[in-house]
This record gives sequence, structure tokens and C-alpha cells, in this order.
Amino acid sequence: MRSPLTALERPEYTGERRCWPCTVANGGLLAAACLALALAGRPLLAATAGVAGGAAIALRGYLVPYTPRFAPALVRRVRSALGRTPAERPLAESLAPEGRDGERVLDALIAAGAVVVDGDDLALSPAVRDRWEREMAALADLDDGSLASAADAVLDEGRTAAPISADGRRYVAVHARAAAAEQGAWVPRPAAIADLAAVRALSPLTDLDGGTRLSAARAFRLFLDSCPDCDGPIVETSSASCCGGGVDPREGPQSVLACEACDAHLLTL
Repeated sequence: MRSPLTALERPEYTGERRCWPCTVANGGLLAAACLALALAGRPLLAATAGVAGGAAIALRGYLVPYTPRFAPALVRRVRSALGRTPAERPLAESLAPEGRDGERVLDALIAAGAVVVDGDDLALSPAVRDRWEREMAALADLDDGSLASAADAVLDEGRTAAPISADGRRYVAVHARAAAAEQGAWVPRPAAIADLAAVRALSPLTDLDGGTRLSAARAFRLFLDSCPDCDGPIVETSSASCCGGGVDPREGPQSVLACEACDAHLLTL
């Protein structure tokens, strides 16, 4: 029989996915509210609020409504004020610019023999997959500066790439040549490795132009068996790791592929 409390549970914000900074912050706010009620001569109400609020934090991961939606932006602003990160960190899904029609890119890959269709399933051709895996292994051995230089070689003339790091994480920042790296879009290092390897794996297919190869690279990450950088296991998880992940306030948490070992975001599903 289902417990009446089951309906209140939010597993995407509790257990291993619990954001402890948010839990502590909500607990502090609850304690302050209970203390205020007690000092106002309402001890019974303070005790009731404490029990109910504590249960909400335990079951849901937070007490203040919509904490997972506003907390990531708030934490980024605090870190920026402390000089730890830029004010905005526009994480990017790919080295490629937006705008290419996904269906047209897929059709081009199928026509070129890079992607094989088997009923409703898609797979990389054995030759392309073999080249992709060999290129990922080679790129993973590069230092951050050399990886950024490799990315620069496949970008259009108006953009360039530079290595950048924050909070112990490493990125390839893709930005306009006249702008600073901090103003660009940051691609996590493992994702950049996978994308560059895909572009190189597709280069022998002369039917595909450079823009198509770069636009197709992001989709290759669906076929990853392990992290391109640390070789750790890849799992499907949630972007709801609040203070550690970017949650779009318009959409809430999303399903993502991430490395279980280095916690790198590889793909939003």
C-alpha cells in the first residue's frame, strides 16, 4: 500500500540528487521562522511549523517553493560577487552554432553512409565509429590549450576557441574573435572532445561539408559508451543538481547524460 507521504516525495531532489547547499539554506530559513514564532509567544505554532517544515525538506528536498528553479542563478550571482566565476556562464551543448535543420543533417549522414538505419534504430557505421573512438582517445591526451587549438581549426572564420576553467571544471570557450573568452559559450571538455572527434571521423566523407560535420557532432554523443575524457561510466540523470547544475527556470529539471566519475554534462536529452 502506498504511503500518503509518497505523493509529497520528490525523488529528483532527494537521495543522491539532493542539493545540500539548498537543504541547509532551507533548514536555516525554517529555524529562523520557528525562532521568530517562539519569541512572539507562539511556541505550539513554532513546534508545528518545525515538524511540518522539516518533513517537507526531508521528503521534497526543499521548503521554499521553486527553490530548484531560482537557486542556480542565485548561486551563480553569489559566486560572481565573490570573484569565483563570471556573472553569467553560458554553457553550450555543442561547438556548432545553432540554426542547422536537424532532419536535414540526419538525412545527409544517412546518405553519406555515416549513420545506418535498422527499423526504428539508428547506429553509426562501423568504420565511422572506429574512427570516432580512435580520435577521442587521441584528443583526450591533449592539454586544454591544444584542445582549444584543435577546436579553433574547425570553427568558422568569425569564431575562435580558448581554454577556460571555473569551479574545478574545464571548458572550451567558443567566442567571437573580437570578444573575450568569458563572453563566449562554454563547452565542457569531454563534450568538446567528442565533437571534435566526430568532425574528424566524418572528414573522409567528402559528401559532407564542414558545417554539416560540425552540426552532426553533437548527436554522436548519444552513442557514447563512456566519458571521452576520463573513461568513466555514462548515466542518464537530471539537471536538478541545483547549485551544481544549470536549471532553466522556464523548463525546470531536464534529463541529461553525464559522466558518473567526473560529473561532466555530456548531453541534454
